Amino acid sequence: MSVQPVIVVGVPVAGLVALDERGREAVADATLLCGGRRHLDEVTPHGEERIEIGDVVACVERLRRRSPDELAVVLATGDPLLFGIGATLVRELGADDVTIIPAISAVQEVFARARLPWHACRLLSAHGRDRGPAIAATLASGTAAILCDSANRPDVLAAALLEAGMDDCRAVVAERLGGPVDRVVDTTLSAVAARQWDGHSVLLVDGPPAIATAADFGRSEEEFSHAGGMITRGEVRAVVLARLHPAGAAVVWDVGAASGSIGIEAAGLAPGARVWAVERDPAQLVHLRANIARLAPGRVEVVEGEAPEAVEGLPAPDRVVVGGHGGRLGEILGAVRARLRPGGRVVGSFATLDGVLVARAALGDWSPEVTQVSIARGVPAGRGIRLRSEDPVFVVSARRP
Repeated sequence: MSVQPVIVVGVPVAGLVALDERGREAVADATLLCGGRRHLDEVTPHGEERIEIGDVVACVERLRRRSPDELAVVLATGDPLLFGIGATLVRELGADDVTIIPAISAVQEVFARARLPWHACRLLSAHGRDRGPAIAATLASGTAAILCDSANRPDVLAAALLEAGMDDCRAVVAERLGGPVDRVVDTTLSAVAARQWDGHSVLLVDGPPAIATAADFGRSEEEFSHAGGMITRGEVRAVVLARLHPAGAAVVWDVGAASGSIGIEAAGLAPGARVWAVERDPAQLVHLRANIARLAPGRVEVVEGEAPEAVEGLPAPDRVVVGGHGGRLGEILGAVRARLRPGGRVVGSFATLDGVLVARAALGDWSPEVTQVSIARGVPAGRGIRLRSEDPVFVVSARRP
């Protein structure tokens, strides 16, 4: 005999009393009831087995073992498919074995109370996860709703957004909707950052999306702090960024970042991207951190360590720049090959032909392009001017099929 599908019942903001008829019938007929403690406490026991969802893996395994005569019901908050357990159950049990009964989510509720249309907003979550992707996506979209938790409270997220360069804009905080507090505060992003809020909240941000400006590209070397001229020349930087195509990127690695000039300008050209600058040299790290704090606060994250080991814990990139490599270029490009997303781009700049040969060997089946960038800059010569040549730089670029 086949088993009955697991029924996932979304619980409205007002609680189980606001369930529709389908939800009420499912809960009343359940022989196996799963949910958070708050939801389970609202249901009068009627002889069913109960599982409090703390260990999701254990809960899923019990649902797999359900017998044909069991009706398994899972209680979830709001819409179970909006950063909820519904997606996990569909993935683990299969779509045919799961029935979803959605409710109005806290996100819908806060947009309704703010009287703000939400068809163009980003729905994001920092609940139980790294806040970085939510910050980056909010910068790129401007209008977003972010699910919060005790670590990523609305004030923490608002401060991170402001630090990353978001304009002070309208912000709405909805705290513990449906509970005894149930407070919605319509204010500004800076006001949210200025006080502490409950972690059981939704932060709604309604601002302009970040856009690249003229100041984000073509900075002179003098604008960067650097160690004894150890910085990518502006003309070379322009070629590297042109080959990189940073616009639209989600994750950028700048490996061997040195002063960080390329990663910083990539962040400006790709609003919303997460840029990771990897550097091992303590002296360079001083300049790197100073440049980020002044030119791209909150938009570039420093990873102190030697590649390729230092990139192991980073999210998979869709753009990679390789500069300094400490003689481990082949290993670094091997790690890039393993992690770069399909359609992603990798660009390396090298002072010697040895780097070109290693890069071509590592990226050969990706049809790498090689460009020599030779620069001559005008310098005073008496009453006139002469051209002084810089050392040539070789740029190797490739796109993963």
